[in-house]
Amino acid sequence: MHIHELEKWNMGYGYKFGDKILTEVSQLLMQLKSPSLEVYRVEGNRFAFICKEDTNEELKTMLERVSSILKVPLQFDDQAVLVNTVSALSVKERNETASQLYANAVAVLHHPSIEYRKI
Repeated sequence: MHIHELEKWNMGYGYKFGDKILTEVSQLLMQLKSPSLEVYRVEGNRFAFICKEDTNEELKTMLERVSSILKVPLQFDDQAVLVNTVSALSVKERNETASQLYANAVAVLHHPSIEYRKI
């Protein structure tokens, strides 16, 4: 999951403000995840999920709920923040490494046909 425009908030209001956004999103992800999902912050504005089940339905459901909740701006002090996210799912195939799986998901996130499209 990629959080759009985090750098804009960091530059405009400082990194502590950006950290508040990341903390709020992280807490939301941890509240909504099921026991079969693992959540990792892999880059400044990106989270990765590992689904231990054979199906990705729980992950899809969680990402849809996160997107729905984030349609309402988060409130920090006197500042309302609309957090826009985009997500990509990559499914492991035979002999595919975790690095390849992550690279595929990142490539999809950067593809112009879906850039800035919310789930």
